[in-house]
Amino acid sequence: PLGAPGCALEVVPIDVQFQFADLSGDATWSLPIPDSVSLVGAQLHSQVAVFDLSNPLGLTMSNRVVGLIAN
Repeated sequence: PLGAPGCALEVVPIDVQFQFADLSGDATWSLPIPDSVSLVGAQLHSQVAVFDLSNPLGLTMSNRVVGLIAN
């Protein structure tokens, strides 16, 4: 309905970070995780939105990925 057919927001955007890609199109970011036993087994869900003029909304969404904190 927003002009991006096939795109879906699959995670709740609690923390939004903006990152620019380099000339080769690569972008990286990191997430510091405290050294705490209580976090073992926690899942982190993330998704990326890319500014893209291929649709009227101007965004293309990635698939959701899940990371697991383990020891």
